This record gives sequence, C-alpha cells and structure tokens, in this order.
Amino acid sequence: IVQFNFGGVELERWKFSDEEDSWHINSIEKWNGRVVFSAFGEFREHRGYKGTSAGSGFVQDLHSGERLIEGLSQPHSLTACGEDLLLANSENMELMRFDRNGQLLKSKILDGYVRGVHLDAGYIFVGLSRSRNLSDGTVQTATIVALDAETWDVRDTLSLPVNEIYDLLSVG
Repeated sequence: IVQFNFGGVELERWKFSDEEDSWHINSIEKWNGRVVFSAFGEFREHRGYKGTSAGSGFVQDLHSGERLIEGLSQPHSLTACGEDLLLANSENMELMRFDRNGQLLKSKILDGYVRGVHLDAGYIFVGLSRSRNLSDGTVQTATIVALDAETWDVRDTLSLPVNEIYDLLSVG
C-alpha cells in the first residue's frame, strides 16, 4: 500500500510480504477514523491463496496492524456505512455488514462472485461477476443488483455484456 501527496510524491509505503501478490490486498477504506484494508490471507508464496483462501481472509487496520475482522473468504469492496462496514465475502457469494467492533450484523448470499459495493439513495448496489468456473450455476453475465438498504430485499437487477465487475462507483 502506497501513500502519495497531491503532487504524486510517495510519502509512505507499507509492505506485508517479500513475495508479490501473496496476501492479495485489494481494497482500502476509511472506517471510524481508521484506514483499513482487506486481504485474502497471510500467505508466503506468490498467489498462495489459490485454492486455500476459504476462511483465511481478513480486514486489518493499516497503522496498528490490528485484525478487525477475520475468517473471510476472498474479501473485497470495503464500504463504510455510518459506523458499520459492508464488504463482499466474494468466494462465498456473500454481502456482509459488520458493526464498529467487527461483529457480524447481517449477511446475504447472492448469485455470483460479489465484488463492488456502493450505497446511494436508499439502495445498496452490489456487483456480481460470472464465475470463472462455468459449471457452478451462478449468474451468466456480470450483474448489478439493487438491494433495499434497510431490508436487503432485491429491488432490481441489471445484466451487463461482460463477465466480471471489479467495483461500482457513482459518477456525476
């Protein structure tokens, strides 16, 4: 993880392993005054998470090193929601909500590899990617699901002409 100033000058760098892409750090968010990141696990080999990521993932405080949430499976898309944190527990096709103490409040299984979470106008928009394992019966194309932010009931879906979604952002 690298911090830059507005001029593009590197201010600080955090390195967690000598082996590239061993932890698979993929999301960073400011949550309750902390800078937190998600990782697939504390692996020592390049892509050591392949086939071994179930339950190894975590959310960690960047500065203190404290593990705030553990036992995840390929976590992505950290999204602060007031004092709570939404995240994609991707390998389990699951959206999860944790309180400020890292306690699970709610979860929902969806129909694809969950990656991309965005809050807007009373909805939680969730990206679902088509599985790279075509025989698993999940969504056939990348899909955006609109959930009611209170009930988590599906309100609408939009299929896209691509296989994968990495993130969802509001533009405009």
